[in-house]
Parts: sequence; structure tokens; C-alpha cells
Amino acid sequence: GRNISVSVEMCENVEAPVSKKQTLGTVKIISDNKVVAEHRIVANEAIKELNLFDSVLKILNFLSNGKTTYPFSSDA
Repeated sequence: GRNISVSVEMCENVEAPVSKKQTLGTVKIISDNKVVAEHRIVANEAIKELNLFDSVLKILNFLSNGKTTYPFSSDA
């Protein structure tokens, strides 16, 4: 059988504000130690700089349901 894995590399030091379509990282599909597909991870929409209130809401949302509402997507 084939050995298939996924590698996700996020850009370091990404800080808000984030522009729509800004590159946030890369996802690679690897089969038998060969990269067979590679796509950028981009912001689906602009993300404004968070103030303290917004930050607390994001943390509470994450703690209550285990996910954030950041609009990330792949540009596949």
C-alpha cells in the first residue's frame, strides 16, 4: 500500500489585520515521500485587528464549542 500523509505549514508571525486572500500557510499531500499536491492556505475574507473585547469573545467561543470563527480556506 501507499504511505499517504498531509503536511500543514503555517506562516510564522501572522498578525491581524489580515487581508482577504493573504497567504497564511501551505498544505501538502505526500505519497510515498513525494509531494503530489500543494496548495496555499489563504484568508477567505479580511480579518480586522481584534480589540480586547473581541479577543475575549473568541476565547469564550473556542472554550464553549472547540472552534473559532476565523474564515480560513484553501485556494484549491
